[in-house]
Amino acid sequence: MIDWRHASLSLPGYPNTDQQAAIARLFGCVRVAFNDALTLRKAHYAATGTYLSNRVASAALTTASKRTPEREWLTDGSCVPLQQALRDLDTAYKNFFLTKHRSSCARSFPP
Repeated sequence: MIDWRHASLSLPGYPNTDQQAAIARLFGCVRVAFNDALTLRKAHYAATGTYLSNRVASAALTTASKRTPEREWLTDGSCVPLQQALRDLDTAYKNFFLTKHRSSCARSFPP
């Protein structure tokens, strides 16, 4: 006899057209937030040679850029994926500078 309490079914789940549109909007928002943060960090590092903290970048991008007319559509989705994209960029920057520091000691991670 089969114990149905421990059985599981494997069924594929595909999003419908409304869900596909919502996912595409979400990925678009995340991509724009990541690219804007990357541009901001590159410009700040080129101008000052120092690291831009995640708190400052988050405040500049998630609040200030949402108030501009061309970026007001960023408020349509959740802020959690946007903040996660900024955290991912911060992790990538930290890993980049630590790797460069270990390999050549030419660049060091700014505090």
